[in-house]
Amino acid sequence: MPRKSRVLVLLFAVLLPLAAQAAPSTAPRKTLRPFASEQELKALFDKWAEESRRRQEGRRSFGALAESPASAPQASKCRTP
Repeated sequence: MPRKSRVLVLLFAVLLPLAAQAAPSTAPRKTLRPFASEQELKALFDKWAEESRRRQEGRRSFGALAESPASAPQASKCRTP
């Protein structure tokens, strides 16, 4: 067997078990539990909406700070001779 083929076979034999270990897990993932009532579901949606509003306000305030006149360079006054 040529040397190049031996190297490839050896490399394949070493990497094959690593690929088998990297397979996605079949263990159950964290999922939403069933809701006891419509009110409970509505409360969760309301909570998510409030969190989204807070994040958006934070982004807006961060953007406003970046664009505020205080951070802009001051315009020089025109000199009259």
